[in-house]
Amino acid sequence: MAENTIPKNAIEWITYISLVSTASRPDLQANPTIAAGDFQVSTDGSAFTNLDSIPVVTPASGVMVKLTLSIAEMTGDNVTVKCIDAAGGEWDDLMLSVHPATRKLEDLGFPTTSGRSLDVSLGGEAGVDWANVGSPTTAVDLSGTDIQLCDTVTVNTDVRGTDSAALASVCTEVRLAELAAANLPTDIAAVKTDTAATLVDTADMQPKIGTPATDVSADIAAVKVDTAATLVDTGTTIPATITTLQSDTDDIQTRLPAALVGGLMSSDVTAISTSTDAADKLEASAEVLVTGAAEAGTLSTTVMTTDLTEATDDHYNGRLVTWTSGVLIGQQSDITAYLGSTGRLTYTAVTEAPSATDSFVIQ
Repeated sequence: MAENTIPKNAIEWITYISLVSTASRPDLQANPTIAAGDFQVSTDGSAFTNLDSIPVVTPASGVMVKLTLSIAEMTGDNVTVKCIDAAGGEWDDLMLSVHPATRKLEDLGFPTTSGRSLDVSLGGEAGVDWANVGSPTTAVDLSGTDIQLCDTVTVNTDVRGTDSAALASVCTEVRLAELAAANLPTDIAAVKTDTAATLVDTADMQPKIGTPATDVSADIAAVKVDTAATLVDTGTTIPATITTLQSDTDDIQTRLPAALVGGLMSSDVTAISTSTDAADKLEASAEVLVTGAAEAGTLSTTVMTTDLTEATDDHYNGRLVTWTSGVLIGQQSDITAYLGSTGRLTYTAVTEAPSATDSFVIQ
């Protein structure tokens, strides 16, 4: 059962957190987008791995996120949860540290009356002070307790059914004699009956077991036959199979290039879905792609200094720039100007300013 209060070692734990909106700090992000890998856990300093259960916005479209840590994830002394928006830009990063307890208050024993404590000795032992037993006129069940002295005899109806007349006092030899006379003969007779039935069943089972010597000899003969067949396979079938495998390996070897580049085989794509024209067009489109990265300089929602080396101004006008990393990853804008002396691109406004080293491709 999951715990929602103090975290406990090796017990599934549930808690609720909220994520701060990156776009409107310090407001909380409503209905945050959460994907696999956004929340990772480390137990006792181990490598971070994805949570077993992806957190869920609860209630739907709200600002609370239900976080569930499994039994395996909670088995440790220090559990750290790393919350990072891998897609970027919607909510701020968060680190959550949890210290599971070995025991909780619910694990301790309590007396039947709420608010009272259990008195123990200096060594931690809990016992019973017979001089301070509550309601001394009430019968107390002392089964399993070694009573050294019996001063008062009371009727006990728990020892054997409702035969209280024969057990009016278990502290006297007279009553013990009554117990033996009334009950032991009946019990002994029942044991004798069961023993006789067991002997009958044993006699019935013996013919079904068979003759051990005969059965063992037959099993040994069968093992010898199987062993002979195995030796035949080892001497003929397996060597023949190995020879076939060697031949196939030699055949594959002749088909490999004489020299591999970096241990790899290179190949050219001459057709896509049997179309050579499609392959040629793919090659042509790939050859005109331009890759680059943002550099320190002017970095805004409409202008970006880059590491491009093209010297001609407005060389990339009309083409599209697509960011492949950073806060703008996946966004695309059209290029309206290019300054060759600094590699600076001007484009239609995007949602955020790129950072230095953010990568992009021009199509």
